[in-house]
Amino acid sequence: MIRAKFRAATGALGWRSVTAALLLSTCLATPVLAEETTSAKPAAPAATETLAAPAAPAFDFKVEVSSIDVTDGDITGPELRELFGPDAGDSLDKLAGINAKRIYIPSITLLITVPGETGERITFTTTMSDVEFTDVVDGVAANAAVGKTILSGIPDFSLTYGKIAGTNLDVTALLGVYGLITPESDGDAPNLVYGSFTAEGGSITSPVVNCTIGGLEAGNFYARPLTFSLGDLGQAIETAEAAERTGEKPTPETIRTIITYYTEMFTAFTSEPMTFKGFECSGTEPETNTAFTASSGDFTVAGYKPGFYPAIAINDLKADFGTFGTFNLGNFTWKQMDLNGPIAALTSAETLDEAWFTANWRKLIPVIEGLALTGLDMDVIDPEKPGDRVKLKVADFDVTLGDYVNGIPSNVEVSADNIIAPVPANDPAMAQLVAAGLTEVDMSFGTAFRWDQETSTIIVEQIGFDIPGLSRINISGTLGNATADLFADNPDMAMMASLGLTLKDVHITLEDKGIAPIVIAAGAAEAGQPEGTFKTLIAGQMQGMLLAILGSSESSMAAATAIGDFIQGKKQIDLTLTAVDPAGVSLAELSAASENPTVLAGKFTIAGEAQ
Repeated sequence: MIRAKFRAATGALGWRSVTAALLLSTCLATPVLAEETTSAKPAAPAATETLAAPAAPAFDFKVEVSSIDVTDGDITGPELRELFGPDAGDSLDKLAGINAKRIYIPSITLLITVPGETGERITFTTTMSDVEFTDVVDGVAANAAVGKTILSGIPDFSLTYGKIAGTNLDVTALLGVYGLITPESDGDAPNLVYGSFTAEGGSITSPVVNCTIGGLEAGNFYARPLTFSLGDLGQAIETAEAAERTGEKPTPETIRTIITYYTEMFTAFTSEPMTFKGFECSGTEPETNTAFTASSGDFTVAGYKPGFYPAIAINDLKADFGTFGTFNLGNFTWKQMDLNGPIAALTSAETLDEAWFTANWRKLIPVIEGLALTGLDMDVIDPEKPGDRVKLKVADFDVTLGDYVNGIPSNVEVSADNIIAPVPANDPAMAQLVAAGLTEVDMSFGTAFRWDQETSTIIVEQIGFDIPGLSRINISGTLGNATADLFADNPDMAMMASLGLTLKDVHITLEDKGIAPIVIAAGAAEAGQPEGTFKTLIAGQMQGMLLAILGSSESSMAAATAIGDFIQGKKQIDLTLTAVDPAGVSLAELSAASENPTVLAGKFTIAGEAQ
């Protein structure tokens, strides 16, 4: 049955417009409404009925429906059109349980008028033609299609989309999803709203750019009924905007209605993966009259599931702006996000007001699994130095985040392979590399660390850099006194906890792949000494400093010898420092050592070996 409050709840937007928009909205809305939301050429005036909603302060919404033809149905075309009229009452049940061999609507047009930046009114029009439903049984169409969709409203701009066709469109489930009726359902079990669908693609035309848009393929879409109607949401938005116009704050009840819409939307849907076939664009940048092209391969969206935002991947993204530069990206992936934590915080809050959001904003951070990219290759004009160019290549880059604590990931892995960048020829700091004949640097790096709550430690598994032809460095170790206060809501408490961290141990591996001769040659030239003499001098200074700080124990002597051997020409050195105090050495002491290394005397033991 229709919800008793339906007519009152949808009063803000006009219930006729809401119903029409639900079933046949714009194809750009969401994957849920993709088939039902396409547009086409406007119907001829004689065959079109205009159904205008009461004007809202911010926008006006109208639906124009042409004649409707019904073949072998239990409802006539005129009766069906009345469902979009002012006197439909509770007859939406007829739409939910309709039977027909074929329903055909030549055109439906949606018009949304909004205020422009300078106060003028702008009308955006979505028209769809050849809307057809076949083999409709008890409100479920075995096949549904829209012949063409056209969006316009911006001068000299239009978007045209080809045929969209889907299967098993369940009007009853669709109306139930948005709270317009209460369909039969097994508790909160989702209903199949529509089966798999395809879209042919289309085009965008404008004075600046013209694009060809690829097709779309998607699997089944399921949803459970929401606990409110879109009219409830529209009324809440209107109330909030009215409060803002008078300088008042929206009430907590209004905020909760709007927030509930989003929290329910993210928990009500389940879908199978979707693939968009990319685009190809070309145009001319008006200020410089520069021609450009841009294109992409497939966009893929993993399946939605309640409380999760799916991973999204973009493939083969390319842009060519002539002399301004080129940009190529093999793949960009935004990994899955878990929204269940923020949703739980919002739904359990007694009052949603400014004070609550200020105190609980950390609880609203979703669990973001990270991002990744491959095949980055860019060569563009430097915006700060137009005469120079920014060139960069990255083979692989990955960020993986996990084990969130109060909105902060406690398990982090970041890696990048083959970051290739040119060596600036005019940078004095790079003069030694340029003199050695290096024109570009190929670097890879990785870092990984995790918080161990049981031992109150942060385990640094890796901080590493690898520059082929120059050097490799890898650092690992353990930080102590890493309490849960590091993740506290109170920033002062978190800051104090971070200052209380200690260094328990650190392992360093250095490998010379060719950088040592460059550095030694430059240092010897600056000191005016032969390279052999300079190496001996530096080795002696480093050994003496180490023994002065850590003492002349057997292990310290061995480490000092290893350092001397490395400077003299061995290719790799491994050093391990371990705090004498099991609790570790405080960050304050480590900071003071940058000015006076002797403050660390007796606080570490060291082991070292050169290879």
